[in-house]
Amino acid sequence: MLDNARKVYYTAKVTPVVFVWPMLLTGATVWLTQLESMLFYLSIVTASFALFQWIYQLTKVFTFRIFVTDKSIMITKGFVAKKTTEYLFPHVSGISYDQGFFASIFGYGTVTFIITGMEQAPFKQIDAPKQLCTHIHEVFENEMEEHQLPPIINSPISEQAIKPKNAAS
Repeated sequence: MLDNARKVYYTAKVTPVVFVWPMLLTGATVWLTQLESMLFYLSIVTASFALFQWIYQLTKVFTFRIFVTDKSIMITKGFVAKKTTEYLFPHVSGISYDQGFFASIFGYGTVTFIITGMEQAPFKQIDAPKQLCTHIHEVFENEMEEHQLPPIINSPISEQAIKPKNAAS
């Protein structure tokens, strides 16, 4: 996956907020088991779905990572069958992140990489998306200075976007 020649500057992962849905399903299952008649059988179906959600979300949280290295952005996912995707910096033409109301409260969002010659690559439920985009931008700027790479176009992360509004210029 990562060789010794690369330096990892930042690692992003899936937010733990994804466990809210399995917790709600588990609570509904416990409530339904307290009732009698046909709703008890519904609790068996709900328990099966809740178990599936717990396994799915645990696998996603513990196996999905985005690594920002000195040469690329690497995405790894999978437990038994591991899949690694690498986006080299010269091919990254833009980065952005999106946060809804609850996502901004709980600190997660969707990060999208715009790759030259490809469709956009969105990754949902990423913890601290602004920090990830900021680190990618900083690493890319350092690499751009060292190797005269073209700048990331269409990137919403800039010096203006990172500075607080009340900071003096």
